[in-house]
Amino acid sequence: VKNIQAVIPSYDVQQEFSDVVSPSNSLIYRLRIQNQNLRQTRDLLLPKLISGELDVEELDIAVA
Repeated sequence: VKNIQAVIPSYDVQQEFSDVVSPSNSLIYRLRIQNQNLRQTRDLLLPKLISGELDVEELDIAVA
């Protein structure tokens, strides 16, 4: 590893890269949290739907 040469960009280039990538990283983080919440909600609701404990007949849901 000591013999590997690496190019280190200037601070300005690093900052510009960060400015471009940061919004994407924030979106990825928010989507991961949202997916986790959706999985938890699914895992909570699905057994109740299957058992009939939760009635959804009166809901206005389009069925394809």
